[in-house]
Amino acid sequence: MKKICYMGFNEEIILEILNNNNFELSFVITQNNRLSNTMLKLLEVMKIPCYIVENKNDLLKYDELYDKVDFILSYCFGIIIPDTIISKYKCFNIHPGDLITNRGPYPLVRNILNDDEEAVLTLHQIGEKIDTGAVIGEYRIPIEKNDDNVSLIEKLNNGIGNLLKELSKYDQKKIYPIVEDGKYYKKVKDEVYIKDNDDYVEMNKKIRAQKSYGGALANYKGFLVRISEIVREESRVNKK
Repeated sequence: MKKICYMGFNEEIILEILNNNNFELSFVITQNNRLSNTMLKLLEVMKIPCYIVENKNDLLKYDELYDKVDFILSYCFGIIIPDTIISKYKCFNIHPGDLITNRGPYPLVRNILNDDEEAVLTLHQIGEKIDTGAVIGEYRIPIEKNDDNVSLIEKLNNGIGNLLKELSKYDQKKIYPIVEDGKYYKKVKDEVYIKDNDDYVEMNKKIRAQKSYGGALANYKGFLVRISEIVREESRVNKK
């Protein structure tokens, strides 16, 4: 049984690890107020230590604990793991995007804005650059017409078990495909704002891409607002 340190705040993966006979969850590193009280209580009952960190330097405090695990696995973690940890330990990450075409933050927002046909959950050994390295496994799903960034992450989370299975079979002697420099997107900015000349399709796309944040951003009479839904005029008439 492989021992794992999990870094992040995705509760689905914590449950998957706990229910996986190939792994033992040794401890969790997360960020403040990101795990539910229910999950924190479960970890406490199971006597699995949970440590709260705020920045990279905090991660460097746990070397003695890292020495006792086989893998460090991150998913949904807002802190970049320092190179000193990556170079010393077997560190893996799960990225909700294709490493060749969709690196960087908010990959699901990019999926929708770019009209991609697929969304991907990628397990990879952490490389020198963000969201690069040896690809250990992928879980792909088609993007449906009405999918938003919430429905996509829910569907992708169904593939966590598949990726953990691939991690359990990890062999450092095996040659895995390596992505060294795929397409990297910076944080989304102006492109997610609804513009005056946007048509219905474009507005709807921006709203779906930002559903988890309350909708798309727009400037209205000097105010910054979130628009969570738009309705075609003919749809309103039909409802009457």
